[in-house]
Amino acid sequence: MTTLGHPEDFRVESFQRLVINAIHAELGLKVPKKWKGKMDIQVPYRVAK
Repeated sequence: MTTLGHPEDFRVESFQRLVINAIHAELGLKVPKKWKGKMDIQVPYRVAK
């Protein structure tokens, strides 16, 4: 879970890379030099009522 960005931001490749790099860094893992490319994220956005 993150409060970083709007749900639509997760469809942007550079934002996806930022999140992946941050996760690796936080876990003490080596940040991947090669990027497999944009992930197809199909999660509906709903406004809480």
